[in-house]
Amino acid sequence: IKAYDLVAGFKTVKSSYFLSKKAALEHFPMLRSERLCGAIVYYDGQQDDARMCLSVAITATREGATIANHVKCIGLLKDNEGICHGAKLQDQMTGETWECKAKCVINATGSFHRFNTDDGRSDVTSYMCC
Repeated sequence: IKAYDLVAGFKTVKSSYFLSKKAALEHFPMLRSERLCGAIVYYDGQQDDARMCLSVAITATREGATIANHVKCIGLLKDNEGICHGAKLQDQMTGETWECKAKCVINATGSFHRFNTDDGRSDVTSYMCC
């Protein structure tokens, strides 16, 4: 979150901060308290996310990456031990599918990470505090 603060800049956005469990429940009483450790408050909306995404894509291509747009992950490639080593992808414009293998796979789906699991579960609430 602090890295996000740096990218967003100091002039227009308040800095993020941590709330204890007690303070988090006082500020946000709708949170489930049983597994809550605390909360982070941050301010958003001051960063040009499209420009940042384009900058990351351009930098990645300069470093040898292949960029794909309108692509959906339709499955994960796992070895015999269940370790993910890639993904099965589908072009949402043409329907073409292919496999993409990788040394490292990062799940950057955020709070909706359960939508990308093999069991197809969509119940994200059991993994979130609210």
